[in-house]
Amino acid sequence: MADRAGENVLKSPAVLGHTLILETRFETQTGVVALIDFMPPRGNASDVVRLVRGITGKVKLQMQL
Repeated sequence: MADRAGENVLKSPAVLGHTLILETRFETQTGVVALIDFMPPRGNASDVVRLVRGITGKVKLQMQL
């Protein structure tokens, strides 16, 4: 897998324990980031919450909604 700049990217999705939390790690030649998605219960409608956490180094990111 490669990003837009052609850099190799290793993507590792995993569910954390016995939860509904998904953590996807992106490992590049310059660093590692973790993308964490979850839906906290809120009555009839839940929102998706996305956290981005830098683990090591530097990784260029772009997000579109």
